[in-house]
Amino acid sequence: MDKRGRIVLTALVIGLVIGALTFIYNVEAAPKKCNNGIDDDGDGLIDYPADHGCNNKGDNNERGTLQCDNGIDDDSDTFIDYPSDTGCSSATDNTEAISNSCSDSDGGFNQIIQGTASGYANEFPYSSTDFCIINSNGSINNLLHEFWCSGTIVIETEFTCGTSGNLTGICSNGKCI
Repeated sequence: MDKRGRIVLTALVIGLVIGALTFIYNVEAAPKKCNNGIDDDGDGLIDYPADHGCNNKGDNNERGTLQCDNGIDDDSDTFIDYPSDTGCSSATDNTEAISNSCSDSDGGFNQIIQGTASGYANEFPYSSTDFCIINSNGSINNLLHEFWCSGTIVIETEFTCGTSGNLTGICSNGKCI
């Protein structure tokens, strides 16, 4: 090989080495996930110290150990972590489970107003509206099926509409009239 060929070959080898070193440097210099300005885990929090899944700026994983930030469907409802799982109030919540709850639109056991008791029971939503019980012959009788709350639990009660006060003893449209 002549002198000119050796120079070209040397330049080519040097170029390849510099290119490889530049590539290695760029890969190593990429910012870590907890310091790149991106919400990598989708929890609405960006990088250390805002994202509680990050231990420091050099951490390369924004996922935490808390149930609402660990990337696992801990309550088996097919939704994973905050904000997708409605059982999570934030990424720092440590339970994906929805607490039992109950609210009643007519204020509780109230036979003269039709109401709806709604909330969650064992993580499942429910909504139950007061109704009149129909006789087997299709006529309305004086029985009211009332839904009401006792704390966070829904209670069902059959109530016989009376005739005290201005009441007629008849159930109509989910209330005693």
